[in-house]
Amino acid sequence: MADAKLTYEGVAAEPATAGPTVGGPTGRQMLVLWLPLAASIVMMVLEPSIINIGLGRTADPELALAAYGVAFSMALLVEAPVLMLIDASVARSTDREAFDLLRRFTLVLAVLVTMIGLLVSLTPLYTLIVEQWMNIPRDVAAEARPTLALLAFWPLPIAWRRTYQGLLIRAGRTTSISVATGIRLVSLAGALFVGLLLLPKQGAIIAGLAMDLSVVVEAVLITWATRPVLRMGLFRSTPSDTGSSSLTMRQLWRFYQPLAVTTLLRQATRPF
Repeated sequence: MADAKLTYEGVAAEPATAGPTVGGPTGRQMLVLWLPLAASIVMMVLEPSIINIGLGRTADPELALAAYGVAFSMALLVEAPVLMLIDASVARSTDREAFDLLRRFTLVLAVLVTMIGLLVSLTPLYTLIVEQWMNIPRDVAAEARPTLALLAFWPLPIAWRRTYQGLLIRAGRTTSISVATGIRLVSLAGALFVGLLLLPKQGAIIAGLAMDLSVVVEAVLITWATRPVLRMGLFRSTPSDTGSSSLTMRQLWRFYQPLAVTTLLRQATRPF
């Protein structure tokens, strides 16, 4: 059977027997692919400002802002291993079998990362790391602890939606990514506003809950947006159909390990 794969336009490439394709994507096509991704990043950068605006209007803004800042920096470090799943998905989601393997890999990695986050936030490790090593004042550390415990759950929806985002990028459907991020931003602002209205003295905790809710909303939307891609006859092809070699979990881990280490090193700068 002729070799086929997804392209940036989400359509089948020419069969291998038809000879090489002429040229590549045009500048306009690359711009159309890239602009929604850039818009998504810009909206994500606005998240800390929304959190700060909300926490700055709580009963004790200094404590709420400091506690959330500590918890968020720790949460980013804990979740770092899942951040490159979008890159792995773009590179390795060549067919349904490979994507299913990557999805299983995503679930295992996300569960492990979540367990690490809970271990840090719910055991004496928290006191050792935050109060002793980081030398955070005790009142700030006490306020940040439940927030970090809540944020320990967000690697799972983040890992899931980044894996699916990679598939959408391969299919050239990046507009769905920016739309979902926009709704995530609105969900964050809405949950933060309602939460602080009801519990104005629990600013850092409300911010953690709002972040969890917003990423779950985004993950659901991204999963829904990916359904047409998964139903494509081309994408349902498997390596056994195309004659290519099957991706194994060991190969996937060897490919992903340097990416995870890279994000761990980068995110470690925040708590430092």
